[in-house]
Amino acid sequence: MTPLSARRLLAVMPHPDDEAYAAAGTLALAAQRGAETALLCVTAGEGGGDAAVRHAELSAACRACGTVLLPILGWPDGALPGFTETPTANAALQRVLVAWRPDVILG
Repeated sequence: MTPLSARRLLAVMPHPDDEAYAAAGTLALAAQRGAETALLCVTAGEGGGDAAVRHAELSAACRACGTVLLPILGWPDGALPGFTETPTANAALQRVLVAWRPDVILG
C-alpha cells in the first residue's frame, strides 16, 4: 500500500515544522482523496523556538492539510537519539498506533 492509497495515514515527525517539508503535500493529497490523515510530533520543538508558537503553527499547518493533529508526545527536544529504545517511548507510540490504526505510516 502506498501513502496515497491509504485509508488511514499517520505521519510521525520529530519536531513541529518537519511536516511542512517532509509530509505536508502527501498528507494534503491523501486527505483530498478521502483518507483520514493524522500527524504525531514527538517533541514540542522547544529547542527551535517558543513551544506555544510552534504548536500554533503546527495546528494551522494540519488544518491546511486536512489532517488531525494528535497530542504531542512531549519528548524533550534534543533528546531524540535513543527515543525508540526507551520503554516510555515505545509505550507512547504503541498507544497511538493502537488508537489510530494507520494503514500507512510516514516517518
